Amino acid sequence: MLTQERLKALLCYNPATGVFIWRKTINHRAVADTVAGDYRKDGYGRISIDNHRYYQHRLAWLYIYGVWPSKLLDHVDRNPRNNCLANLRDVSQSQNMLNQVAAHARNKSTGVLGVYAWGKRYVTRITVKGVYKHIGVFDTIEEASAAYQKTKTVYIEETN
Repeated sequence: MLTQERLKALLCYNPATGVFIWRKTINHRAVADTVAGDYRKDGYGRISIDNHRYYQHRLAWLYIYGVWPSKLLDHVDRNPRNNCLANLRDVSQSQNMLNQVAAHARNKSTGVLGVYAWGKRYVTRITVKGVYKHIGVFDTIEEASAAYQKTKTVYIEETN
C-alpha cells in the first residue's frame, strides 16, 4: 500500500490549490514539474502510482495527514475537481449523502431529491445513518421539496 513517504518522494501537493505536481520523471506520462493525473467523466481526479490508480482527494489526505481517510472524503463544495485541503472532510456515508443535491437517476417518479410520487400526492423521506425517516405527504412537489430541504438542513447542522 502507498505510504506518505513514497507519495512525497514522487509528488508535491499544494493544499491551497489542490494540485499535484510530479517531482521527478517516472515515465512518458509522469514528467517532472508537470501536473499529475487525469479526470474521470464525473470529474474525480486520479493519479497512477506504482501501477495503481488513486483518487486525488484521497492522496491529498494521505499527503498531509500521513494516513488514509478513515471513512469517505466529501468535497464540501460538491466539486470533485476541487481537491484543496480545506474542501475535503472525512465523513460517514450518511454525512456524505446529506451533501447530495440532485436526485438519483433511478428516481423516475419526480426527479426531485427526496420526493416520490404517491398517487396524486408526494411523499418525502430522508435516510440518516441507514434509517429512513418519513417527513410527510404533500399536495405539491414544491411543498415536499421544501420540507425535505428543511429537514436535511437540520441533520446537516447536527452532524457538523
